[in-house]
Amino acid sequence: MSRVLRGESLDRVVAAGLVVVATPIVAMRSVFSEIAPRLQQGAVVTDVASTDAAFIARRWGSALWLAWDWLMLTSAIAHGAAGIWIAIDDYTASGARRRALQRLLVAVSAVLLALGTATISAAILG
Repeated sequence: MSRVLRGESLDRVVAAGLVVVATPIVAMRSVFSEIAPRLQQGAVVTDVASTDAAFIARRWGSALWLAWDWLMLTSAIAHGAAGIWIAIDDYTASGARRRALQRLLVAVSAVLLALGTATISAAILG
């Protein structure tokens, strides 16, 4: 069931400083346009919009979005691996154990990147 807030109720919600919008993606623009002028400076706004298979299929119909998603996948894996690499360097005393853990980290990262790339490639090959 959907409930649309208007008037005083909407004013109380946007005055809260944290607004969580739960609406279909197609309605996001109008909802955010409606609440934007009422938000206080520094308010946090987020959404819990549903992204179903049809949304992903439309998005992955574009080569630009496929490239963007692959870049985000690569960046996320590299970022996570860099953080773990530093933790391994900081907390592993033995040089041989450190190298083994770093090799394991590189292998796991490569497998995750390969799985993600295969998933995105499947969208290209259809």
